[in-house]
Amino acid sequence: MTSAPPPPTVPAPAFIMDLEPIDEPAPAEPQNAPDPAPEEQTYAHGKSRWGSRRTGRTSTDEPWYFGFLETYAKILVILFLTVELIGLLFMVISSLPAISLLFSQDAGGGILGLIGVIIAAVVMIIMAAAGFLFVLVQCALVLLVVDMGRSLRAIKANSSRPPSS
Repeated sequence: MTSAPPPPTVPAPAFIMDLEPIDEPAPAEPQNAPDPAPEEQTYAHGKSRWGSRRTGRTSTDEPWYFGFLETYAKILVILFLTVELIGLLFMVISSLPAISLLFSQDAGGGILGLIGVIIAAVVMIIMAAAGFLFVLVQCALVLLVVDMGRSLRAIKANSSRPPSS
């Protein structure tokens, strides 16, 4: 009867060689040691694509859509304000012929026509302000949700660390 040749010896993988022996206790950590400063995690290209360069926050490990939503809300407010101002300017320019007709000799509008133009201007301004307020509130809600998401991520990150005793 012949015995089988012994199996070839294969070195253990490197991650097994790095393990500490079970018999030795782990070194005790000092009781009052300060927590090490967390390393700032950045994306591979340094900054988030939609990063918050204007707010001064560093690009930590946060989803890309936080910066996108923040930028989206700011751009929407600026864009809507611009459109509102252009619309008001257009309405004022288009009402100039009506105002000039009120003061001409042929038209008999008088004070009643002037009151109508003033009421129309006030309604125009109120409607423009209401539209801008609506967009402003919607963008504030988007920014609030982004802020809540950042806060929840910070709470989660702080709760995942072991308590220091």
